[in-house]
Amino acid sequence: MPADLRLLTANGLTCDEAVLTGESVPVEKSVAAAPAGATVDALTGCALMGTVVSTGTADGVVVATGGGAEFGRIAPGLGEREPETDLQAGLRRFSVLLVHVALALTGLILVTNVLLHKPLIESLLFSLAIAVGITPQLLPAVVSTSLAVGTRRLARRKVLVKRLVCIEDLGDMDVLVTDKTGTLTEGRVTLAASMGPDGAAAEAPLLLGLLATEVDPAAAGSAEAAGNPLDRALWEAPEARRDQAVCFRRQGLLPFDHERRMTSTLVRFPDGALMMATKGAPEAVVDRCRAVPPEARATMREQLGAGLRLVAVASRVVDAAAGWGLADERDMQLAGFLAFLDPPKRIATSCLRRLASLGVTVQVATGDNPLVRAPSHWDIDFIRRFMVFFGPLSSVFDFLTFGVLLGVFHAGPELFRTAGSSSRWQR
Repeated sequence: MPADLRLLTANGLTCDEAVLTGESVPVEKSVAAAPAGATVDALTGCALMGTVVSTGTADGVVVATGGGAEFGRIAPGLGEREPETDLQAGLRRFSVLLVHVALALTGLILVTNVLLHKPLIESLLFSLAIAVGITPQLLPAVVSTSLAVGTRRLARRKVLVKRLVCIEDLGDMDVLVTDKTGTLTEGRVTLAASMGPDGAAAEAPLLLGLLATEVDPAAAGSAEAAGNPLDRALWEAPEARRDQAVCFRRQGLLPFDHERRMTSTLVRFPDGALMMATKGAPEAVVDRCRAVPPEARATMREQLGAGLRLVAVASRVVDAAAGWGLADERDMQLAGFLAFLDPPKRIATSCLRRLASLGVTVQVATGDNPLVRAPSHWDIDFIRRFMVFFGPLSSVFDFLTFGVLLGVFHAGPELFRTAGSSSRWQR
């Protein structure tokens, strides 16, 4: 989509909004208005810029382009200055503290030497030497080396680090917010089960589901031609009996729409009999069936509670092809259900267990849930302990060195005279 559109009409329109929400399943669109303040995933009455039309057609009016569109609003954020990490903030506060200490100590020593009637030049040089000695010259090297070691270890595990300062944040992480689709899962819908109304495995729902797809089973390359990911999953399922599906001749199609929430096809048996195959939202299909087994609704609740995407399949014998239409979608016989799943990656379980053993809490962010904000208390104890110990030690060593030179050996300007500066000291 080149711009944000407000839909005026929609005929079986579905859009892949993974670029905005991360969801792999295309979103069904309608002309219904969204409530004020709705999130991106709730804008079912709009076709958004950057998304891809999967199926259907629609008419709409452009309401936003460029930076004013939902997708365009992401671009300005990429140009903003990256926030300061807690490591950078801690180093900045530590550096400011050292500057204050150095200034106070330098001024105190200079004033003390002046009050003791020491030479002004020697007192000034001594004060500057103390200021230089108290400065942790190794601080940038220690920080850079520590972070570079972490970067090298991550590189061995095929992890690229864009910002070096983020290494410390990664090491102190205690909450990990991760996307679900394509990160923990494969990012593609697959058929998980074909079951009867009682939940037992059955082949009939799968065969009827193949007949009810919007792609004619007799067409070559049915799986590639299927625009709907659920239809594609049906044709790609190992259990799919394509040899049986091609024996039926399609006589008509009632495409999916958001009011009916189902798709129906009219097919002819090899013996000439006509049958209507219907698949769609479980609630919509079951309500149009007769003599629904009582265990069917229990099966629906169980499968939906397990996190599966459920599709109901039903059929009905039709007397004649002439006059067949929407009015015939009634008094159907429920054949069963098709359960779909975006399967998790094989390494997902081991990764989650490893994170749990390390004390890291994992929060899964999906397209219809607000992103949980990770805590921001990070630590720089390693660098702080290093500098607390070595910083004063280095300063004390420098102070004793200059004290011995000036106090014991009565060092004067001639001690610091060099070949290149002898004439300057003599002057």
